Amino acid sequence: MAPSVILRLIEVINEREKEHKVTGIIVDAMTCFGLNEVANLYQIPIFSFHASLVANCALRYFIPRLISLGILGPNGAPKEDQKKIRYIPSMPPLRSGDLPWLFGGVKMFKRCIRMGEGLKQIKRVLTNSFYELDGLVVEELSKDLEVYPIGPMIPDEFLEGAKRSTSKALPSFWADDVDCLEWLDKQHTQSVIYVSFGSLAVWSQSQVEEFAAWLEATQRQFLWVVRSDLIEGSKTIFPPGFLERVWNRSRIVFLAPQLEESITMGVPMLCSPYFVDQFFNRTYIVDVWKIGLPLESNKDGIIEKGEIAKAVDRLLVGEDGAEIRKQVTKLMRTSRDTVKEGGSSFNNYSIFLQQMKKKLVD
Repeated sequence: MAPSVILRLIEVINEREKEHKVTGIIVDAMTCFGLNEVANLYQIPIFSFHASLVANCALRYFIPRLISLGILGPNGAPKEDQKKIRYIPSMPPLRSGDLPWLFGGVKMFKRCIRMGEGLKQIKRVLTNSFYELDGLVVEELSKDLEVYPIGPMIPDEFLEGAKRSTSKALPSFWADDVDCLEWLDKQHTQSVIYVSFGSLAVWSQSQVEEFAAWLEATQRQFLWVVRSDLIEGSKTIFPPGFLERVWNRSRIVFLAPQLEESITMGVPMLCSPYFVDQFFNRTYIVDVWKIGLPLESNKDGIIEKGEIAKAVDRLLVGEDGAEIRKQVTKLMRTSRDTVKEGGSSFNNYSIFLQQMKKKLVD
């Protein structure tokens, strides 16, 4: 979707529409390069939108500064391999291997640089977060850009205490298996373990077998999302007799509804990052927000069933688990308050709407 394509799209819409012409642009931060010129041509406002972690946006934006300081090489590689470094003052230290662009090679690194160049031109970025969660890094990024945290961006029904949304299903790469919700409603509160490897991660057969062995041994109810392409090069295979032994206390689905998860629902997390920014996310979940625990792999990269059992016990019955549940409950309440009238995200969204209604004057 090059700028020339967007330019032609706006022309077509404006020629067709007599009353509802294009009056503003919202563009994904990772594809925003060159669109500021399009907005200037039509004298309409433009905002970029960064959907993932605010710190991820800041880290990518400040790449040129990190190169000039000698912290990164010109190809994005860290100068001090495997050493924890505080790349940005407002962020926690990161291991060099956790830098998100390293998982996509030079092509991903160049794309991150282009994202920063695009943001510098647009000057304004919306984020799916709230100030009370990411205030430090928002302040850091705000020295260069106008940053508007307007999250959490989920349907109002969830924030008002409903068990699930009655809104039309949100767009998704995969279709949700909503039948599992009826089963979940029959379980005791906070009694079900949810296991999901995401939409793209590919795991080894050995790793799946470790999770299966632990889930069987724990004797707890569980909901496990297992894609048909979860195992690289083959269909996922469970240990012999596994499904028959756990059928009465489990549901195994292709994809579970996503909105019933995480901070806004007060759900603590166990983190096993796979690639790109997931390692960065784990750092914030575990070390900054303190609402989860890490799952550590062995020397072969496998998370053993004993490690899973230890982490779950810490989370559910340990003292640190009690603190984690207390903290995530606190953030849940804050996340819901911030989008109410007078909340920080509510106010930011109001400012955004006002600016989107104005013609550009510079």
